[in-house]
Amino acid sequence: MSDHDDDDAFAGISPLAERRARPSADPMAGLGPDEDPELWARIAKCAEQTLNDTGNGQRFRIHFGENLIWVPRVGWYDWSGQVWVKDPDMLVVRGKAQTLGPLIEKEVRFISVPPDRAELVERRAEIEADIARLKRIPPSKRTPEQEAELSDLQPQLDEIMHVLSGVQDRIGQRLRHAKNAGNSAPIGNMINEASIALSRQVDQLDAGALDVNCASGVLRFSVDGGGDAGFSKVSRVDVIPHARDQLLTKIIPHSYDPKATCPRFDDFLRRIMPEERMRRFLQRWFGLCMTALTGEQKLCYFYGTGANGKSVLVDLMAWLLSDYAAVAKIESLTGSNRRGGGDATPDLVQLVGARFVRASEPDEGVKWQEGLIKELTGGEPMLVRALQQDFFEFLPCFKLTISGNHKPDIRGTDEGIWRRLLLVPFDQHITKDERDPDLQKKLRQEAPGILRWAVEGLLDYLEGGLDEPEEVRVATAEFRAESDPIGQFLTDCTTVTGDPTDKIMAKDMIEAFNFWRARDGLGEWQPNTIAKRIKGEKAGKWRHPATGRSFEAHKASTTFYLGVRWTDMFGRDLRHAPRDQRGKIIGSPVDMGGYGDEGGM
Repeated sequence: MSDHDDDDAFAGISPLAERRARPSADPMAGLGPDEDPELWARIAKCAEQTLNDTGNGQRFRIHFGENLIWVPRVGWYDWSGQVWVKDPDMLVVRGKAQTLGPLIEKEVRFISVPPDRAELVERRAEIEADIARLKRIPPSKRTPEQEAELSDLQPQLDEIMHVLSGVQDRIGQRLRHAKNAGNSAPIGNMINEASIALSRQVDQLDAGALDVNCASGVLRFSVDGGGDAGFSKVSRVDVIPHARDQLLTKIIPHSYDPKATCPRFDDFLRRIMPEERMRRFLQRWFGLCMTALTGEQKLCYFYGTGANGKSVLVDLMAWLLSDYAAVAKIESLTGSNRRGGGDATPDLVQLVGARFVRASEPDEGVKWQEGLIKELTGGEPMLVRALQQDFFEFLPCFKLTISGNHKPDIRGTDEGIWRRLLLVPFDQHITKDERDPDLQKKLRQEAPGILRWAVEGLLDYLEGGLDEPEEVRVATAEFRAESDPIGQFLTDCTTVTGDPTDKIMAKDMIEAFNFWRARDGLGEWQPNTIAKRIKGEKAGKWRHPATGRSFEAHKASTTFYLGVRWTDMFGRDLRHAPRDQRGKIIGSPVDMGGYGDEGGM
């Protein structure tokens, strides 16, 4: 190497590499007053990551992971300061990912010489000065000792140049990687890799059944007492600060004020529901609807023929509960929306995490999907699937409220559906002169007071349960009787003993049923229909509410039922019923001969 070769070598080293080649320099030193130390601390950590998609995923986590979570098969959520907000189109996530390139550029601040070369590079100025001093001596005048010293120093300077070149290469790689990080494919790959470290399971979200998020904090309900010692239950609510680790994805956008009032809402409730015990029941029901409790396994059907305030009330509570409320398409709950076991269920995916679900009434006579309703209100996990997604399991925790001017068409007779239903009658009629088109708007102005009302309802529920009033129990029982006339007939007119010596002929049962209906001015049923319903739905399955016993169908030369007899009163009425010349009860089918002596069984 000539005396001037090293000058040419130094000319290829960038000023940035020169600065980063100072091992004694603290990369965090010299930050300006406008520079964020926490940001630079994150950048320092990111500088340690690899230059690939996995490393970028870690960079994304380091910079943004505090405020982002990923839920498999559900999507991304962004922290707002009060609640985790769904990012369905990934606008927030991709927006943050697009800023990572400039942040990667800043990582060059933390690229420096390897530690095992630090001491050598520290001596660079000294070595350069010694070489310059020796080179100022003409070669012909250098002593052997000076030549030896120069020969020893030059390789050290070459090694320093090699280290500097390596720093420059690493800086160049980092800058190229930063530029590439802004391309669409690396952005997508970065997000995919980051999702692993930021993932949460769907059952971790909103997991506190008695936690209710609102604008002023998290309402945490609790109840003490009620054990074997005989103490009464005492419920309470505490307001705790919002926190990321609560993983709450829903919020009531109103503040809780235990002193807030709602006089207009109170007047409205008294008008549509005059009985105080019914208003208290509604208060407990809507309080329960704020929670994820599933033990009740109930649904409310608000029934009234129109202009009675039920829709205003339901719409108001759905608005108040906001994120905790959802709407179920009535087609999802009726026979008009049947699907196979592998079909997508996007309409049910919308109910994941909801606590209050409302639905409008079906058309009159449309059959409910009773199996699905039992599944949705049963407190057990179920599988749902969004379009073009995999199935995932969730636990329905919502309380279903349906409003209708017609009573639902429930054809099942088992306890599974009937023990769930609460028919809530809305009997008042709001006249045209009373109706206020701005009522909903006026009621919403009392949101803090209505929230306080719902909170008190939940506290009442936690201490005493739902406690359905007599009006609800009677209305539900009467509706069940209307929906199951065969069952009501057997309840009213028979005594089920289980004694095989008590028996009724099948054709007599058919005739008696139509006689029972005719007495109430109701139309006849076809004998085949009666026979199929009694044999298929009642015999061996139905239990008389008074005795808890069932009867059995038996066939010999004819069909009859064992273990059942007429009540004394109905048996007497049946014997004294007017009959025609053929012995048929007047008002019963004119001719049963076409159905055989078994009544079509």
